[in-house]
Amino acid sequence: MDSSKFLRKSAKGGDRFEWTGSFQDLDKFFSALGYTGTWSQPSGEGNPHKFTNKQFTCTWFATKKSLLIQGKKASELKDKLKEVLVRPIPLIAAKDESETTVEVDGSEKAKVNMNHLLKTTNAVLCA
Repeated sequence: MDSSKFLRKSAKGGDRFEWTGSFQDLDKFFSALGYTGTWSQPSGEGNPHKFTNKQFTCTWFATKKSLLIQGKKASELKDKLKEVLVRPIPLIAAKDESETTVEVDGSEKAKVNMNHLLKTTNAVLCA
């Protein structure tokens, strides 16, 4: 699954965007873009999710699907979103509940997709 399924330009025009996926997919999307920050939890239905870091704030209004991007680096994020509309990024590459970090050779760390590892192990054991 890639970001083009959920991200689109707003019909209102300008530098406005909409996210039609879930909050979890939006979180994965920001992770895939390389952004770290904190999400505020909405206090009730209809209240927005807000992603904040030192560069910008992105507020997602789930009922309207609109993204409000503000802050000193807002234009940088908007440019990235325009680029993603042309060249979608896979959300599968983003953080995944089935991924874990394991130690390799005593010090290096590697991400392992546990579902893939289990399927591969089962295929080898059953062969």
